[in-house]
Amino acid sequence: RKIRHGFECMRRARSHAALLIGLLHSVGRATSACEPFCDKKTQPWQQKCSWVGCSGCSECSVPPPALPSSPPPPLPQCMLHCGEKSHPWEERCRWDGCSGCSE
Repeated sequence: RKIRHGFECMRRARSHAALLIGLLHSVGRATSACEPFCDKKTQPWQQKCSWVGCSGCSECSVPPPALPSSPPPPLPQCMLHCGEKSHPWEERCRWDGCSGCSE
């Protein structure tokens, strides 16, 4: 009798799981849909996006935040120390603050 009862419990559990999965799938379809009536109603989209059947409309999607832009590269400079040194200009032009020197 215990074994038969165990099989019955497993059968019921599978049945309940199947029902739950079906329910979740139908809820997912209902909340992410964009039904034709959504566009025809005159209420603001902010309100319509909360309705079942309208939350999947493109007007309800929030655009992803813009990526921060990287700062522009620094402008070439010719700092005072560049001209004061006696190293060859080939070398000095590679120093920080010396890439904008005319030499």
